[in-house]
Amino acid sequence: MIQYLLDNDIIIFLCEAMSSLDWNVFRCVLNCMRLIWREKRFFVEEHGAHAAATVLRTLTHYATCGMNVAVDACLHFLCDLFTGLRVNAISSPLSYDSAYGVEQFLACLSSLKESIVKGKRTVLAVALVFHSLVSHQPENLRMRADTARAVAKTVEEWSPILVDSLKHAALVGVDNNSADMFYIVICQIGVDLMRLCKLLEGTRPRSDFVQTILASEQEDVDLIRSSNTMIKSLHDTLLELVIFTKENHRQLQTEEYGMFLKFVYYFLSENTHIDLLSDFCDVLCINGYLSLLPQVYFDRNNETIRKISTLVLGEILVNLSRKYLQTDDHSQSYSTDIKNGLVELQCVMEQPQSIGSRLLQKPRPYSVLVFLYFYCQYTENPQEATTPLLPYLVQYLTRTSKAHHELPKYIVKALWLVYAMASLSMPDDANLSIEDKILGDKCTERLMDLLKPNPTLYYTHHPAILFWVLTTKRLSNKLGSCVLSCWLEIEDTVPAELIPHPALKHLIVTILENCDSRRILSHAARVIQLCLKKLNAEENQHFTKHLWAIVPNVLAKRTDTNFDSDRNCRYLLELVAGLNPTSLDATICARTAHLVCGLFSMSSIDNYTDSDDRLHFEYVCLKLSLVLLELARMQQDIRVLRIYSNNVEFLRCVLASTQSARAQVACAALQMLSHLVYYCNRMQYKPGKRLEMDTVTIVKALRAHSNDDERGPALAQLLYILLNSSASPLTLSDRIRLEEEGQACNAVRALMFRVQMLCCKETEDQSSAGWRVMSVIFKYATQKKSVKLITTLTLQPWMHTLIRYQTAKSYTPEFLSFARTWLNFFRITFDQNQNKNKKLLLHKHSLLYGTLVSLRGKINSSDDGSYSDIKDDILSISDYFLNADI
Repeated sequence: MIQYLLDNDIIIFLCEAMSSLDWNVFRCVLNCMRLIWREKRFFVEEHGAHAAATVLRTLTHYATCGMNVAVDACLHFLCDLFTGLRVNAISSPLSYDSAYGVEQFLACLSSLKESIVKGKRTVLAVALVFHSLVSHQPENLRMRADTARAVAKTVEEWSPILVDSLKHAALVGVDNNSADMFYIVICQIGVDLMRLCKLLEGTRPRSDFVQTILASEQEDVDLIRSSNTMIKSLHDTLLELVIFTKENHRQLQTEEYGMFLKFVYYFLSENTHIDLLSDFCDVLCINGYLSLLPQVYFDRNNETIRKISTLVLGEILVNLSRKYLQTDDHSQSYSTDIKNGLVELQCVMEQPQSIGSRLLQKPRPYSVLVFLYFYCQYTENPQEATTPLLPYLVQYLTRTSKAHHELPKYIVKALWLVYAMASLSMPDDANLSIEDKILGDKCTERLMDLLKPNPTLYYTHHPAILFWVLTTKRLSNKLGSCVLSCWLEIEDTVPAELIPHPALKHLIVTILENCDSRRILSHAARVIQLCLKKLNAEENQHFTKHLWAIVPNVLAKRTDTNFDSDRNCRYLLELVAGLNPTSLDATICARTAHLVCGLFSMSSIDNYTDSDDRLHFEYVCLKLSLVLLELARMQQDIRVLRIYSNNVEFLRCVLASTQSARAQVACAALQMLSHLVYYCNRMQYKPGKRLEMDTVTIVKALRAHSNDDERGPALAQLLYILLNSSASPLTLSDRIRLEEEGQACNAVRALMFRVQMLCCKETEDQSSAGWRVMSVIFKYATQKKSVKLITTLTLQPWMHTLIRYQTAKSYTPEFLSFARTWLNFFRITFDQNQNKNKKLLLHKHSLLYGTLVSLRGKINSSDDGSYSDIKDDILSISDYFLNADI
């Protein structure tokens, strides 16, 4: 009967009947079609292509109308149709010569996505149709680039929808079968798509000469691009499934869990994207699959689960080894060793308690060591697994030492971490027997031999390595500093438990002495500060003296041409500058000062790649120079003072730093010069040669930084000390030429004009510094013995405005001292004037009269009894002027 119907083109009639869009008719026609395709001839003569095209048009109509029942019927029909093609071994719809119009079907799914996703059952039906489509992959399958592109786009769009539907079904929990179906279909699609991607990326011979002639390189490129798109989408889907499976593995059926493992295995074994594989394996391990895989096997006790879990575990270890254990780019032995050791991995899953007694006794337990290496890093409490292995690891190291067995480099790296983790539970030497001590020493020596000549090559960034280095005795200082350097290359601190450890401080000192990496040195300086906080006063002083003792040797090793190396020692210099020893050998101070002078003088050479580093280096040198000067003064040693004062190049560089763009450096330079001048004057030490300071530069600095709350007072302090000293390595130039005036004037007068700006600042520090300098300027003018200069400074009209401004606020001792000095000079000038000029000065409407009245009123209105002697002097001089007989 079916043969007769097919002979008379019944399919065309049924397709026309479906065009009526009547649901009852359409349903009956679909049932007829299902009866007819029981005959293989239906597929061979491609009647299914006509039926699929008609159903596809009907699907579009029903989806637009929102008839979910009809949409589900269409999708199930297409699913059964594609399945029938596979069962009857007919050419795949994905094939380049297929008449099924897969592109149109996939485009329909894309365009109707918003309408279809409203129904959970409909989304599942779409997944089933897509699975039946991509699962049919005969060996001779060849796809067109357009078809591959359409499949990739569908995977990219529908993968998130399927995952969200899975999560929703599992969360609601009304129909558990729905969640199970979503889970298993997603995994099945993933497996089929990985096979398809391998097919697209592989080299496929052309089936005939015509295909070879018509082949396009662009076609192959497009196929590979589509494969990459699908793999990335599958990667994102697997990331979601990994978390979902971890949270719900107890509710999953064995078949479902096995399909998930199969999906993971195909992704790991068939994928050529190394970066995606490494990241995916990291995600698996972070989510605990190194322990979850054996655990689920124990719970299920299923042969299939055991085999697939072992294969998955092997692929995970291979990919992680490629990323973390590969020490030689040309060596692939880790992959071969792990795959050859799948039997051992299977034993790990079946009998984890036999790892030490059975597996580590074998000559090449490489796969087990690699497993333990990653198990130590990705599990919360790895010591539970590694502690019982310590005796067997000791035996293994001893056995390899006796046999002089050359271990692969990646195994040395893995063995180091596993042994370090296991040895954390080892008791102290006091609780060990002599035999255990000897055996432990041999293992340590063997491991040190394996790490030579470059331990960095085998380093793993894990706290266990650092703990082992600091707690194991008889280790070389070189190995310890190497491990700590590797740690500080990444971290800026160490575990809190290790900070009080005495070995840590000594290793950091070694790093500060010999390391040239700025990153490591900066982190080491931070850690040593944390260590110092844990010391008591006596230990702190002992360690401080030790650090100061090594500074000259460190500075002496720096070459004159390696500016980066010189600059990197700033971390050690900054550290010792913050440590104040109660006593220090004067020779160390003098030698350090000499070396710092040389290094700081080099800093003026513009040969730095980073200006911030140069400024930091200058600041550290200036602070250390100041500390050395103070330490030498406390010991009554003049050598440091002589070194600084007689090094003209050093002084010139310090002067240049006072104009630094960074206020911190400029203030440090100003403080250094102030202390240097002060100590020279105090000790009455006169250098053989004095460096002249350009007053123009000082005037410009006062003008440029008059609003700087730090630099302005520091500059004023230097001027105060410099003008008030008789012995100094610095001197001010006597005359300058002010360009805006176009004439020569005295340097002291120019300075006073600019210092007056500081006096009227709101901040007390700046104002007090300004009045203090104003006082010493008048005294300095007296030393010059210039009557004209004294008269000019005294009679300056702006001075009256400045004093009246200050009397309107609260006065300071610096202001009162200046007022008395100024009035004394004004009295001298007044007595030298003729009577006519005296009348002008003391007229009731004159500046002086108003200033005196303002001063007297401010002093008389104050109830404060402090500075009474200065106040009395001011009142006395004021009375002299106001009662003068003119």
